[in-house]
Amino acid sequence: MANEKYIANFAQNVTHIDTETVAVTSPKGQFLARGVNIPAAVDIVIDVFKTPRTIENAIAELSKKFSNETLRGLKKHPVYGYRILQNSKLPQAVKVATLMHHEKFDGKGYPLGKGAEHIDKITSIVSICDIYEAMTADRVYRARESPFSVLEQFQKGRFGSLHGGYNMLFIEKIASSFIGNTVILSNGEQGHIIHLDRQNLSKPLIQCGNKFVDLATTENISIAMML
Repeated sequence: MANEKYIANFAQNVTHIDTETVAVTSPKGQFLARGVNIPAAVDIVIDVFKTPRTIENAIAELSKKFSNETLRGLKKHPVYGYRILQNSKLPQAVKVATLMHHEKFDGKGYPLGKGAEHIDKITSIVSICDIYEAMTADRVYRARESPFSVLEQFQKGRFGSLHGGYNMLFIEKIASSFIGNTVILSNGEQGHIIHLDRQNLSKPLIQCGNKFVDLATTENISIAMML
């Protein structure tokens, strides 16, 4: 069940980047990377994450405790995913994205430590969507984070060196999708997101009854939960 939910959310998040990029990269409405249109990126999740996941099994067995040896093992999961797909009929770009979706533009990612010159467009998009979905979903070792908390971390570069253009586009699209949503603030108040400041997308304007709370200018108050 968790894998199916991941697949659905991941596919939706991919479209937050793709629907914008297609307009500027192809007059026929296709976003191409090495001759593969962007829906192929979703195939990674469908084919890999429906398979029993070594990383999830390892985490469950650890009962929320990570040793250095285990962390090194977990960082090999892109290699396991690549091996699963290696002999499949999926496009090579999809297999590469499976292997490299944890690589960073500054070369500080894993498992290969490759830099920007080795990271293609599909891999860049998959990387961003995978991080967002992982951080906003419950895990056995931690609770989910608020989407706006995660977007703020994207803005501050806390997930490492990512594709700047796709990163910003994703933040804009995800934040905009929450306009009108009901939220619980960290002070316990309930309200609705009514406006986004393009200069500070992770801190929207909230209407709580007859008053307004601007998170961009209000210290010590944040979105604790989306309803």
